[in-house]
Amino acid sequence: MTAYPHRNILPKKFSLKMKILLFLIFAGITFTAFAQKENFDVMSFTPVRDWKMERSDNTVSLTGVNEAKGTFCIITLYKSLNGSTNSKTNFGTAWQKLVQQNFGAGKPKMGAPGKENGWELQSGSAKFEKSGTTGFVTLITATANSKMANMVILTNSDAYTSQINSFVASIELQKKPGTAANTATSPTEQPQNGSVDDLQSNNHSISGVYIFNETMSSPTFYAYTRMALCRGYRFNADGTYNYFNNMYLRGNPKLTFSWETGTYTVNGNQLTIKPLKGQNEEWSKKGEDGSGEEKFFGKRLSITTRKLETVTYTFEKKTLPGDNKTIHLLLKYDKETIRDAGYTYDKNAKLWRYGAYEPDAYHIPPGFKF
Repeated sequence: MTAYPHRNILPKKFSLKMKILLFLIFAGITFTAFAQKENFDVMSFTPVRDWKMERSDNTVSLTGVNEAKGTFCIITLYKSLNGSTNSKTNFGTAWQKLVQQNFGAGKPKMGAPGKENGWELQSGSAKFEKSGTTGFVTLITATANSKMANMVILTNSDAYTSQINSFVASIELQKKPGTAANTATSPTEQPQNGSVDDLQSNNHSISGVYIFNETMSSPTFYAYTRMALCRGYRFNADGTYNYFNNMYLRGNPKLTFSWETGTYTVNGNQLTIKPLKGQNEEWSKKGEDGSGEEKFFGKRLSITTRKLETVTYTFEKKTLPGDNKTIHLLLKYDKETIRDAGYTYDKNAKLWRYGAYEPDAYHIPPGFKF
């Protein structure tokens, strides 16, 4: 795939090496790929070795994460759609819906247009900052015969430059739709194209706050042992999420708190959560809630690395027996996860439940934005 973004579009913190190599990507440098090609819609590509690849009806995403260093790179290919005959118009639409709405990036710095197999290519890049994560986002849009196909590259480090180089260079676009090379393809093999409106995220179907709260008490010889935990998600309409987990144990001088931020996508009843940052913390206790319980956060005592886990759940939103007012988010996965721990609704069905309400203030430490 060939495209030509401007050479000076990266944030200052990105190295000169990354600026040069990313420019070479879009200047048409060719790399030899030995791995087997994958096909998706109007594109074929060579997957990045050791990266996680996920497919849905409308996208293919490839993710590389270094948990120890807190770096990531996510490349997403989008199924071709009906669009304008104007490649600049299609790029503008895709930038607004895939980049600005999801990551809050500003106006892109554009590269010179390119061509491949009858497709017109437009590319642009910008810095983004979302939920405490900063990085660099690139969009490439290919247009031919009122069709558009898109690719978004999101990263916070130049450590992935060689992988990005190889992947982009491996992409091959089919011959321009409607040309002789494509007319022999049977109708059942042709991609079913929606409209540009289909670039709108399905995230609105799940956006909101969902909390799991539980208090457990058991009698001992002297008193009651009491444990309370609260964990929850905030799914933002722009495709980002926040997560926290707070646990209190009577008699323990410390509170435990964990958090994550990242991105999520919804495809039908499938919810994929991709954490980008997170950590585990211990805090001292401070203050009482009126019943003698020291639930409030004092000072942060320690920070440890948190394992980041990408999971694709099956989800459902519904009311539960005995509570016909609260909408619950039910998540299903075939094994317990780091975020959700043990199943909280139906162990046999492998379900967790989260209610649609805000957490109490004492569950959130000072300075943390949920």
